[in-house]
Amino acid sequence: SGGQKQRVWLACALAQEPQVLLLDEPTNNMDLRFQEEFFTLVKKLNQEQGLTICLVIHDLRLAQRLADQVLLVRGGQVRTGELTPETIEAVFGVRFPRI
Repeated sequence: SGGQKQRVWLACALAQEPQVLLLDEPTNNMDLRFQEEFFTLVKKLNQEQGLTICLVIHDLRLAQRLADQVLLVRGGQVRTGELTPETIEAVFGVRFPRI
């Protein structure tokens, strides 16, 4: 399955002992249980091994829950920092409540 392939790719990347892990939509094709397991593992790698993780995701609620810092990009406009309703509104022009 797609989810199994994503996990294999992660294992291959970790076997190389990287200092930075770049992940582009890593949980596509995963069911909710595997998504949660995946993000729990990634967070643990960050916290316990000091692995820097750059994650590209389009789900703002998930980004809000996972990220320490964000980079928002839209039409050439770039914002960094904490993911707040004000930041989202400034970049995307929509009000997004904090959850």
